[in-house]
Amino acid sequence: MVPVPEEDLPGPPARGRGLRAEGKSPLATAEDWVHTTCPSCGGEAHRETDTMDTFVDSSWYFLRYLDPHNSEQAFDRECADHWMPVDQYIGGVEHGDSSTLMYARFFTKALADISPLAGDHPLGEEAVRRAPRLRAPRCPRAPW
Repeated sequence: MVPVPEEDLPGPPARGRGLRAEGKSPLATAEDWVHTTCPSCGGEAHRETDTMDTFVDSSWYFLRYLDPHNSEQAFDRECADHWMPVDQYIGGVEHGDSSTLMYARFFTKALADISPLAGDHPLGEEAVRRAPRLRAPRCPRAPW
């Protein structure tokens, strides 16, 4: 992987290329954009198309559960006002200290700024389950 030189940033947008969701990143379907020239050696190169952190994907979908049968929009404001914020969130340690809750807060605050949501915090009470930290039983004759 070779980074694009800083003076060449930002790179060209992939607008107007008929991006499609076909089981892979829509950017990956813009083959004329994906195939490029290496800025270091001048050889054939491919742009990265998987640009979103996986925590982004898992930090907004709960909003769709507010109004799952709505075919016009992600959710109706009336449904959001009724169901949000989530009463209680119980997640594992990977959620409490990670990007999932940070991104969930970001999406909620951004949507509150443009008005689809009234509140700007997605969760009521948060309960994060921690990994147990007890001593494991040991056999005195085992090397571990």
